Amino acid sequence: MEHEQTPQSPTVWETLTALFEGSAARIVSFVVIPLLLLLALWLPPISLFDRILDRGYTELPVGASINDPDGTQVVVEAAQAPLKVRMASVPRVEFLEGNIPLADEDLTQEMAMALQALPPQVDVRSPVYVLDAKDEDVEARLRLAIPIPNESEPYETLDVYVWDGAQWAWVPHTLYREDDEIDAYLDRVPRAFAVVQTAPVVPTTGVELAPGLSDAAALVRTANVASPRLYIANADGTLGQLAEEPAGLRENGVLVVPVVHNQQADGVIRSDLTDNILVQPLVIRDHVSQLVALAVERNYDGLEIDYRNVDPALRKEFASFIRQLADALHERGKVLIVRVPTPQRISETDFDSGAYDLVAIGNAADQVRLTLPLDPEAWREGGEVAALLTWATGKVNRYELEAVLPVGAYDLSGETPVAVAYPEVLATLAQVEIDLESTEVAPGQEIAFNLPALQNGVLAADETTHAMRVLFADSSSTQRVLHLETPASVAYKLNMLQAFNLAGVTTVDTHLANPAVLDVIEAYRSGNAAQAAQQNTFSLVVKVRNEKGEEIISDVRDLSKSVALAVPEESGRYQIVVGVSDDGGATTYGEFSQEVIIPSPTPTPEATPTPTATPTPEPTATPDPNAPTPTPTPKPAAPPPPSTAPSGPMAYGIQAHMIYMNKDQIMQLVQGLGFNWVKQQIEWKVFEPAPGQIQWGEMDAIIDSANRHGIKVLFSIVKAPQWARPAGADLSVEGPPADPNTYANFVREVAKRYCGKGLGAIEVWNEQNLHYEWGNQPLSAADYMNLLKPAYVAIKEACPSIIVISGALTPAGNVGNLARDDIEYLQEMYNAGLKNYSDAIGAHPSGYNCPADGDWRTVQDPTATFRGPFENRHHSWCFRGTMEGYRNVMVANGDSAKKIWATEFGWAVGPAVNEHYAYANDNTYEEQAAWTVQAYQMAKNWGWVGGMILWNLNFKMVAPGSEQAQWGIVDEYGNPLPTYHALASMPK
Repeated sequence: MEHEQTPQSPTVWETLTALFEGSAARIVSFVVIPLLLLLALWLPPISLFDRILDRGYTELPVGASINDPDGTQVVVEAAQAPLKVRMASVPRVEFLEGNIPLADEDLTQEMAMALQALPPQVDVRSPVYVLDAKDEDVEARLRLAIPIPNESEPYETLDVYVWDGAQWAWVPHTLYREDDEIDAYLDRVPRAFAVVQTAPVVPTTGVELAPGLSDAAALVRTANVASPRLYIANADGTLGQLAEEPAGLRENGVLVVPVVHNQQADGVIRSDLTDNILVQPLVIRDHVSQLVALAVERNYDGLEIDYRNVDPALRKEFASFIRQLADALHERGKVLIVRVPTPQRISETDFDSGAYDLVAIGNAADQVRLTLPLDPEAWREGGEVAALLTWATGKVNRYELEAVLPVGAYDLSGETPVAVAYPEVLATLAQVEIDLESTEVAPGQEIAFNLPALQNGVLAADETTHAMRVLFADSSSTQRVLHLETPASVAYKLNMLQAFNLAGVTTVDTHLANPAVLDVIEAYRSGNAAQAAQQNTFSLVVKVRNEKGEEIISDVRDLSKSVALAVPEESGRYQIVVGVSDDGGATTYGEFSQEVIIPSPTPTPEATPTPTATPTPEPTATPDPNAPTPTPTPKPAAPPPPSTAPSGPMAYGIQAHMIYMNKDQIMQLVQGLGFNWVKQQIEWKVFEPAPGQIQWGEMDAIIDSANRHGIKVLFSIVKAPQWARPAGADLSVEGPPADPNTYANFVREVAKRYCGKGLGAIEVWNEQNLHYEWGNQPLSAADYMNLLKPAYVAIKEACPSIIVISGALTPAGNVGNLARDDIEYLQEMYNAGLKNYSDAIGAHPSGYNCPADGDWRTVQDPTATFRGPFENRHHSWCFRGTMEGYRNVMVANGDSAKKIWATEFGWAVGPAVNEHYAYANDNTYEEQAAWTVQAYQMAKNWGWVGGMILWNLNFKMVAPGSEQAQWGIVDEYGNPLPTYHALASMPK
């Protein structure tokens, strides 16, 4: 039986075959298949679009790198996603010439812009490596490993800079000298990068000021920034104040950036308090607010943070605090400086900075101050300091990095260095032992002096750094180690710092240093520190003075364990003085004094003829040998006879500031005027900081320089030290001592030391009728005379030839308890005995805006903007009124034979620094010159003026921009102004 066939469905193959046959085949071949191929190329996972756009880019997963043919690598150490980067390099010479052969025109133009934006203080040393990233916003940590370019010495001046498309920026880096490589770490892909060589910049100089300094203004003469240590941080974020801002800082034109720290007045560091702040975000916020308010309310230029011994576990918290404070201060236009302690070395090239993340701190703060070690070993070539600075300049931009340099003297006997005064160390060396059974010695006898500190000790200079070390056993047999920075050692260190092109240096313990160190720092600013420094020559100075105070022997010996001296042959009383000098005998420290008496020899009787017999005399009663010898009744001490100033031509003089200044330059300027006197105000508190510890150095230098130039010196001695002031004294102003004899003792020593050596006169105090010169105490002429009388006697006993001038009064009327009328006050001084206790009467005949010959009763100037002299008639406004008024008082008190010394007078020239000196705005330099000459001529013609001391020579140099500078007659560079020329040509 036949079966019928059932139809079946076509297979897949048959269907496809049918598509490629007939008209459908054309559609598939020319439409479908090309479409499928295009989709396959353009869609993921293999995209032709991406392939075309990625041409030349390298995909870099974490751990991968892209290399330049010269060996430079860009290594991806971490990234959010794989980076796609292409890299090219422009040879250094072609880049600097502007010949930038990049295939991409946009990159070529951008590199041309980068060339124009290159900072002036850097020089490209490597090729400029150009990176083009597909996605510039991808966060990634990159390591740049760059071979150190050829001819790049010195390596310590190399940095890495990156270009971000708008500007070049320094980045942290590490120098591997042995591998000849420099590595940098970045948080995103730069547009370009290069190794650059840095150039030096004019360095800044800062000075840290210890609390309570009285001579701060002198210390900041070489500084751009003054950093007084005034404030301490409390645990709750508030601030405590340890001292007032030293006077005179702002007048010197320096930035005032006080230090906020965590060190108590007794030296104990309270890191527990600052750590407590750092662990509490709310307290940090309040602390930042307190700090910003301090800077703003006190009008500081910024703040320095010096928080020591912070717990290393709080490294992130401390960095965060610094960032918050920097942002807040910057919003108010203030700067932030951060001090960091010396990092600890952990390898040849690496250091541990503990809690202080230098990279983070450097990114936030305006300046980072890095404390450097004292140890001379650390300062040797290739030593720890060089390694530390190489490391640190890789963490902080060198143009924002300052070295903190200790420049004083230090006791290293304990666990930590203790700063001591340089004169104190030399005084230790000058301690003398003398074995004398009696002060009476034979003529020409040799006396031996022993120096115990050197008997079993060593004084030596480090051959490399020139710092001095003193090793000895003290009186209790304790081994002592003293370290002295010298001008030569400071110059050596500054020269080493200059090799790293740092922003500058801040000195600490400057007030305890050898005074010559300031000259070295000043020279450092101009790159000449080495030329300004000479190694100290330590020696023993032996002097012998006779009863008149005259120096009859002066000998400079090598500093040794003992020294012998033959006393004079002539009889009399002598003072033998032994001291240590560091400059060949010009300055001495720690003087030991021993009085010796050389008795008159008993004459040998000459042979006489046998006498002719004479009648036997009547016997007289023989006195009882056991009866006591009657003691003669002493006569009561008589007051000194009335004194007059020595006769002779009028003294032509000028006041100058010479402390820590170039004395010879000043003396030459005085000579150029044709003058023969110069005045210096001596602040007693500075020169005798502790009872009996007189610091002679600067006074000696002034006297020595004056003698070399044939100029006499007037010292005006003022301002009692704190130890001599009365209990409860107002220390915000200057004032007299509680016991006038303490002042008398000081002026006696000054007179004795410089008698016959050029000190011609001493003025006893200054403007005592003014409240802030008399301690805000009652302005009593009788009280002043209680100071003058013992001072006068002391000076005259020490040196009769020195002219003693009574303290000049300030011209004034009666102004409550602020000032006393000077003519009334002068009369009261006479009532209390002035005639017998002065050689001359001091005066300060200020000129204001009144001509020298102006009569205060009738003078007129309708053009004057300051109307005091013309609408409020008083003698004190005019030079002539003050001088003639004083003369009338002297004549009325029978003292007409005595002369007036104008120890300060002159005319200020505007613009006035503040409203209190508004009269200066009316005076021109030409008027200042004419009136000053006129004043000298009037005084000479009067005949009753002993000396005219102009105020002042050089305060435009010492304190430019201050009120004192308005009277100066040379500019800030020492160039003569019109008054100088007028006085130089004036007949004397």
